Amino acid sequence: MKHQHESLRELAAAPELAHVTIVLIALDVLQRVLRVAHGPLDDQPPPTDGPSVVWAAEVIARVRPLRHALHRYRSVVLRALRPPKFHHDDDLPF
Repeated sequence: MKHQHESLRELAAAPELAHVTIVLIALDVLQRVLRVAHGPLDDQPPPTDGPSVVWAAEVIARVRPLRHALHRYRSVVLRALRPPKFHHDDDLPF
């Protein structure tokens, strides 16, 4: 998965974005390692599978919403750092 990297100015203003990026990369690595170890894991495995397969699938299922939340957080922070757009109509006295 491709990760977007923040500029130095953005990281100086919001250093937590570096941590968010590291966590996103770690989540990608975790998903890949679990899939190599246990197979696709996209669907909930039957309970007859071993507990490690069942819990690996559970971890994969929980990573998706966490990744989504981190991307949303990152977007909101970056949006807050951008200067507001200037509209020429804003400076008219009437």
